[in-house]
Amino acid sequence: MKKAPLGTRLRRAIASFKREIFPEQAALVTNPMGNRFFLDWIMRSVNADEEVRRSARRLRARARDLRDTAPYVEQALSLLSNNVIGPWGPTISPQVKLPNGELDEKTNALIKDTWQRFAESRVTTDGKMNLVEYMHVAFQNHVNDGELFTRRWVGFKNDWSYGLEPIDPDQIDESMNVPGTSADSRVVMGIELDRWRRPLAYHVFDDTSVVYGGQKPERQRIPADQVLHNFRMRRLNQTRAVTWLLPVLVSLKMDASYTEAELMAACIGAAKMGFFRTTDAVNAGEIGEETKQGGFTMEVEPGIFGKLPPGWTVEPFDTDHPNAGFSAFQRQIGRKIAVGIGLSYPSLTGDLESVNYSSMRGGKLDERDFYLRLQEYWVQHFLNPIYREWLRISLLTGKLSLGTYDPTPFTECQWICRGWTWVDPLKDIQAAALAIENGLDSRTRILEEQGLDVKKVFAQLKAEQDLAAQYELSIAGASVADAVAKQNAQDQKDEEGIQNGRGRLARRLPGEYTVANGNGH
Repeated sequence: MKKAPLGTRLRRAIASFKREIFPEQAALVTNPMGNRFFLDWIMRSVNADEEVRRSARRLRARARDLRDTAPYVEQALSLLSNNVIGPWGPTISPQVKLPNGELDEKTNALIKDTWQRFAESRVTTDGKMNLVEYMHVAFQNHVNDGELFTRRWVGFKNDWSYGLEPIDPDQIDESMNVPGTSADSRVVMGIELDRWRRPLAYHVFDDTSVVYGGQKPERQRIPADQVLHNFRMRRLNQTRAVTWLLPVLVSLKMDASYTEAELMAACIGAAKMGFFRTTDAVNAGEIGEETKQGGFTMEVEPGIFGKLPPGWTVEPFDTDHPNAGFSAFQRQIGRKIAVGIGLSYPSLTGDLESVNYSSMRGGKLDERDFYLRLQEYWVQHFLNPIYREWLRISLLTGKLSLGTYDPTPFTECQWICRGWTWVDPLKDIQAAALAIENGLDSRTRILEEQGLDVKKVFAQLKAEQDLAAQYELSIAGASVADAVAKQNAQDQKDEEGIQNGRGRLARRLPGEYTVANGNGH
């Protein structure tokens, strides 16, 4: 039999030696979960629906409790809704076109104005919220609970014959599961599915007060085309969802408990308590009034040193709190929570102690990419279905008159979601202007990135120019090249000031200054 090459034999010999000397490492390689280091790692392999069914209601309750008790959760929900929904909600931009391919400005303006009036009305069935208010509340509950149910009422008794009814996730019972064959429908956690897992109906409890009281009232079957079920899918073939806070639930709870204990210890430490101890019980004098528990108390005034009777001494009690490492530990926990939710640490915690321009910009850009993805998700799965159904109802009821009852030619639209200003406006505006001048970008895309409508901006610019011409004023701005040259000259001047020691404060980054001494250091 031919021998293996020398290199192969050496590798086999080394591997055999390692298995004999380091059996734990060898087990880790051959079976990563089969050694003593992972005995406490409890694993189970179940399908997505079974995993959710076992824990959804409990996790939902814990997330709701943390929202009431953990400031990080309230801040995270506010950040998400403020950045995804925005102060005024996404703005619709209808894209109806004429036969020649150009935009039908008249029709688009009519649709936009009519939609705006609908969005500003009380769209919820309880008559309490307009569309933007409902979207803020709904999105926060969507994040906290993990899913959102909204029933759409066609023919509802309001001005638009269309209303939105929120449905609490608790009203759809996770324990209702009816199996079916591959060709039949089945019920999974209160949702009736066909053989392709598409929703057919939702089985909903009528009375939430009875649900919370521990009893199960009668359910009603609501067809799926009347219900919007929004949730962010974590696994394939998933029917329902759990809270978005799942990765950080333990950290949030432990942080709250640790902070409470640390604050209590600090309060106790600030009190500077102590104990009276006898050194001569036979000849000990009177020290103070005896309490019901058998101890003694003494009144103490600031700046006064008292005299203890013979036979007594004071034994101080010091908790050594606040802990010197408390702040660093809190920052580390805050970073972990921020990462688990998808936010930047400074935004979630408000801690700007160690932030500079570069770190702030890097964190903001990643965070804004996350917001953009959520905006697209919200538009596709919430706004578009509502808009298309509203358009159909408005044409049928005459609230919107476009010469036809068919909504198909008018469904095309864009949504301008909330945008953000630049971290360093001067540098970013210069970069955007240079990109436009060189044909590498467009004004439309740059303005939409900030949540602005290019038509509105151009209309305002035209109005300003007309008003300036009326008063014979010139409002022309400096060119990009002039602005860049001016900034470069200022940067060069600051650098020379550092080198020559002439500048006391030399600016390096926005918000960052370096003190220069007489030696230029």
